[in-house]
Amino acid sequence: MRMKEVIPGQFVYNGKRSQVERVRSTSLNGSSVVVTHHSDNLMCAKLQDLRKATNEEVQAYKSATAGTLLVRNG
Repeated sequence: MRMKEVIPGQFVYNGKRSQVERVRSTSLNGSSVVVTHHSDNLMCAKLQDLRKATNEEVQAYKSATAGTLLVRNG
C-alpha cells in the first residue's frame, strides 16, 4: 500500500501478523501507520505489510469484535 491510499478508520489486512487491523493515524512517518486490533492498544505497521481488507475480512473482524464486547459487558 502507499501512504496516499491509507485513510484513518480504514480496515487493512496485515500480512505479517495475518489479521485485520484498523488504521488510527497516518502521521507516524512516510512508511508506517498506527493501527489497532480489537482494542485501543496502538501498534505500528509498515505499509509494505498492508493491503486493503476485503468485505469478508471486515465482516469477520466486526463479528469477532461484537463477540468480544458481549463477553466484556456480559
